[in-house]
Amino acid sequence: MAINPIILMTNESATTTAVADALASNGKLASQDVCRNMLELISRLERGSVPAALVDIDIARPEAALVELDPIVRRFSDTRFIVLANRLEPELLLEAMQVGARHYLLKGSISADLGGVLARICPSRPAAHFGEAVTILSAGG
Repeated sequence: MAINPIILMTNESATTTAVADALASNGKLASQDVCRNMLELISRLERGSVPAALVDIDIARPEAALVELDPIVRRFSDTRFIVLANRLEPELLLEAMQVGARHYLLKGSISADLGGVLARICPSRPAAHFGEAVTILSAGG
């Protein structure tokens, strides 16, 4: 199952390479889908539907990155956000989940785990949109 496009926000070439290698059998990471900061991420998300966005919180201070990510996650609710980090810190994990990230993935396990994470959190079919049905009955007597 290929999940395209996947967006990656990072400024580390090693992370870009690891994600591209992990996606080789599960889609493809296009160069236009690699963003360097939150503004580029927003701009890319505005261009069209994206099933998953990988966000490297080690680009600056992780706490600040999560604060910046919060309104983006709420605005683009159809996109599944996956946080990438070097270390597993309970405070950051909790904050990432409170912000709305669907997964917290260590960079060291990208190659082993990214495919499974994407398969689990990204729907294979487009999400159904639900509406309301109203029944009108005559009240004749």
